[in-house]
Amino acid sequence: ADGTGGGGAVDDCKSINSMQALFLSPGNSEQPIIFFVNKLRDGKAFSTRSIVAKQAGKAILTCQLSFHRHEPSPCNHQDAMPAVPSPESLPSMQDRFQTLLDDRRLPEALKPVVKNYLDAPFPIDVRAVTYQDPLAPKKLPAVQHVWMKSREPIGDDANMHRCAAAFASDWSICWTSFLPHGLGPGSPRISHVASLDHVMHFHSAFRADEWCLYSMTSPRMEGSRGLNHGQIFRSDGVLAMSCTQEALARVRS
Repeated sequence: ADGTGGGGAVDDCKSINSMQALFLSPGNSEQPIIFFVNKLRDGKAFSTRSIVAKQAGKAILTCQLSFHRHEPSPCNHQDAMPAVPSPESLPSMQDRFQTLLDDRRLPEALKPVVKNYLDAPFPIDVRAVTYQDPLAPKKLPAVQHVWMKSREPIGDDANMHRCAAAFASDWSICWTSFLPHGLGPGSPRISHVASLDHVMHFHSAFRADEWCLYSMTSPRMEGSRGLNHGQIFRSDGVLAMSCTQEALARVRS
C-alpha cells in the first residue's frame, strides 16, 4: 500500500472517532493499493479526511474519516454487555474447522476450503458464542456473539489497535442477517456475499490483543441486502466501538 495527497496528517492530539467506508469493487491482495488522501477540514475540535483507494488505476474504496480532540463530559451512558460464556470456555475457530474437516458429512468439494483455513490461520483468535453448524444450519434469531483478539501482541500504538479492530469487525458481521433463514458460509443457496459499506464509531480506549466481545444483530434483510449492527465491548464491559454494515446477500430460491 502507498499513500499520496497533501495535508493528510492529523494532529496527534486528535484520535479517530468515526469511519465511513464504501466498497466499490473487489480488491486483489497480490497488487499494490494507492491511497489518495484529501484534507477536508482542520478545526479546533475536529479534523476530516477523505480517502480514495485505487488499484491498477481503478477506485475500489472511498472512505470518510473524522478525528476528534477528546472533550470531557459529565454525560456518559452505554448499553450493557450481554452475559455470555467466557472465551476460555469456548473452542477456537481452528478447533471448529478441524472438527468440521473430520466430520464425515463434509462434502469432498468443501474439504480443500476448510483445509485452507487450517493451513493459513486467521490472524484474529475468534471464539464463537453463537455457532451455526454449517452442515445442518437451523433458523436462529438474527443475533450472534463472538469473542475476538489478535493472535500476536500489537504494542502500545492505539492506532494499530484501531486498525486491527476495524479489520476484525468485518469478519463475521454480514452473516448475522442470514441466521433467521437457516443459511451460513458454505450454504449452496447463497450465490454471492460482499460487504457494501462499513461504518465504525470509536468510543473508548481498548486493546485489540485482549479479549473483546463482538455482539451483532440484524434488523432487516430485503432486496438482496442485509443490514447488520455490531457493538464491540472490552472484557470489563466497556462499550469501545459500534459499527454498521450493509452487505450484498444474493440467495437462490
